[in-house]
Amino acid sequence: MKPHIIRRQREYLIDRHQVIFDAGAGWQCVCAEFTTTADCRHIRESQGRYAAQAVIANRMRLPTRQSEYRLERI
Repeated sequence: MKPHIIRRQREYLIDRHQVIFDAGAGWQCVCAEFTTTADCRHIRESQGRYAAQAVIANRMRLPTRQSEYRLERI
């Protein structure tokens, strides 16, 4: 029997740029700045939104959503 693989992925749209957070692969953006430096303002803004969602979910303590968001050092 194969183990089930759960993949957690979040997508954000920042200034018409798609930013994706994949728990296994990290942050990815389609802008030119990200392709040259592996960091961009779209990623930083998305990280802030992700962190805010984690704080809100933890404060609300919703059992179905609480485990979805976790603050992680990036």
